Amino acid sequence: TNNMSRFTSALLLILISIFLIINICSANDPAFRDQKDIARLTTCTGPCLKDYPGTKDFIMKYSFYISGLQTMFTGGDPLITVYNDDESVKEEIPVGDKSAEEILKVVQDAGCTYMGA
Repeated sequence: TNNMSRFTSALLLILISIFLIINICSANDPAFRDQKDIARLTTCTGPCLKDYPGTKDFIMKYSFYISGLQTMFTGGDPLITVYNDDESVKEEIPVGDKSAEEILKVVQDAGCTYMGA
């Protein structure tokens, strides 16, 4: 009976801890949004990316350090899609002919944050 009591106490403590962790996490970030809510870069990958040196440079230099930008290699010409708060499309901006710095300005103007390398 003593072992059963210890087991029950330990189980109860674990359940309370899990409950508190879940509530604390959700209280600190109640308005969590997926990265795509701000902007998304869709582009090709592999050999075709060599046709878009600005996009390739942007991905290598900046994309890993930008909050609010999702990069997806889905094929096609490089395109920045900017989203409204309700996740509807606000604007689509072709960026295949832009430099890495010009693309960075586009995503910053959309509301994404560059956190530096």
